[in-house]
Amino acid sequence: MNAANACRLVVLLTVITVSLRAATIRIHVVDGRNGKTITKERVQVWIDSSTGSALSLIPGPDGIAVLEAPEGSSIYIASNLYVDCRPFEKAAPSQAYSIDAIERDGVATRNACGKMNVEARRGELVFYVRPIRLWEGTRR
Repeated sequence: MNAANACRLVVLLTVITVSLRAATIRIHVVDGRNGKTITKERVQVWIDSSTGSALSLIPGPDGIAVLEAPEGSSIYIASNLYVDCRPFEKAAPSQAYSIDAIERDGVATRNACGKMNVEARRGELVFYVRPIRLWEGTRR
């Protein structure tokens, strides 16, 4: 192998390695009414698409679920056992959250359940939910 081919191979491997880097994202599940940590949720996450099979993440005792996602991708998130506090907009598509923005600044979902506002830290997505009311459970 000559020097030019070796150089091309090194550049190609570097590009492949950089494009496959994964980011570790913390999803902090919080009650949108009072700011308390939620631990009994099954957070549904899709990477780069809001359709297909979702990853089901279970928060730990600190209310944080950990996700490995490719850098440069985006995620879609939904609640499973609780009510999502983001305002419902019938004509709007599902909200995508950039992995790069979460990693760089931290991101919080919108909270229509109350005035609670938890500051997201770098690498963290704050996800607001609330318990299902008794009469809501019968309609699900």
